[in-house]
Amino acid sequence: MRPMRTGVKILVLCAVIMAVTIGVARAGMPVIRVEEGLTLITSAGERLRLAGILLPSPKIQRPAERFISEMIASSPVEWQALQDRPDRYGRLVGNAYLPDGRWLNGDVVAGGLALADGRGGPKQAELLALERKARRDGKGQWRAGGAFRIARASPYNGQVHGFGLVEGRVFSVSERRRFLYLNFEEDWRRDFTIGLDLGEVARFQQVGLDLRHLAGRRLRVRGWIGWYYGPFLRLERPGQIELLDDDPPRQEAANVLQ
Repeated sequence: MRPMRTGVKILVLCAVIMAVTIGVARAGMPVIRVEEGLTLITSAGERLRLAGILLPSPKIQRPAERFISEMIASSPVEWQALQDRPDRYGRLVGNAYLPDGRWLNGDVVAGGLALADGRGGPKQAELLALERKARRDGKGQWRAGGAFRIARASPYNGQVHGFGLVEGRVFSVSERRRFLYLNFEEDWRRDFTIGLDLGEVARFQQVGLDLRHLAGRRLRVRGWIGWYYGPFLRLERPGQIELLDDDPPRQEAANVLQ
């Protein structure tokens, strides 16, 4: 056998060091600072990204960083990884717990300083419940004039080219070429529209979401909104949709359904 070259040895050693065990908690990780709003930097130089949540704008990073820094207050965190290797930015993604058992990811959402990302992680239901309560109570960025709001689908009054939450009643469902579309007005060329590849429909059906039969249903959707013959959100995961037929329209906060 040919001897392993030094460079190869280093690469193998790094791969072993960087690999983590999914679901296994690592205790006593001192955090020295918070970056990018939701990334913890440990004294060992590890970058820990809080899973299941996001900040839709860099403008609101500082409040989130201050909130997290005050909660940690130099205490070590217990880290539970959700991926066995770092993401493409070199971050370990998972859940952080404080010494008293508090779940840091959830507390940031409960404080109205981050949104559930809709990626469908193991704690998404808890994050959505915390987000609803923060919105109802006007916490953090959900306060009147804050950065968080839910846009109305018809007529659409939200932003384009950014992450957003939109509520409305589906007017029709259509298929064209390889896409399925959820339209919120009769004229699909000017309404807010949700679209996804027809090949993904079965994956939604597996979790009880029959997208072809959503006409007349009221829903909330979250994701990155662009422009395609009008404001358009491409659906990628079932966790992006919440059915709201039994949930009355929100009126309790000035930044909801304006």
